[in-house]
Amino acid sequence: MTYSKNNEFNYWTKYYRDHKESFEPSFFSKSITKFLNEGDSLIDLGCGNGRDSIYFGDKNIFTLGVDMVSEEIEYLNKIYKNHKYLSFSTNNFSDLPVKNFTHAYSRFTLHSIPLEFENKLFKWIKINIKKYFFIEVRSDKDLLFEQKTDHYRRFPNFEKLLMKLIKNDFEIKYSEISEKFAPYINTYGVDYNEDTPRIIRIICKVKS
Repeated sequence: MTYSKNNEFNYWTKYYRDHKESFEPSFFSKSITKFLNEGDSLIDLGCGNGRDSIYFGDKNIFTLGVDMVSEEIEYLNKIYKNHKYLSFSTNNFSDLPVKNFTHAYSRFTLHSIPLEFENKLFKWIKINIKKYFFIEVRSDKDLLFEQKTDHYRRFPNFEKLLMKLIKNDFEIKYSEISEKFAPYINTYGVDYNEDTPRIIRIICKVKS
């Protein structure tokens, strides 16, 4: 499916409107806490319903969750307005705030944006992030690759993504592709998802 900002906005607005129940923090968010220190700052790129942002905030990480779905961001800001470590902002990947953060976190978002947005994002991270860039993303080994779905997905190749990051002067600290990272849970409410997609995980560091 060709990327359309309006189509994606409408799809995700409806999805989060229909799925107000709380999701548990992702396995990925829990796996990276060893890289975080209390008082660090982190931007959650495409935070969705905020489940991982909330997890980081509750661990005393100053967390900004950004997402294009303004309705969900307004809801999260209302619920967590008194949380010292949490804030949310309506942004897409082409208009991120010019602000320094310790880390950037992108779970299941790189495959939801076109390549031109990814290129802008990598440039933004090199300027605004001091330490780690955490990535979890679908891969071209996914059973949904080249299948018709109801919203935009782009499926990166593991090796090519690694090479792109290296060429953009990121230092790879960890990388793996596995079907064990993100097993599908029925409460997500997406009937055509496979149970164990092959997912890419990369932890890289911004070179100073």
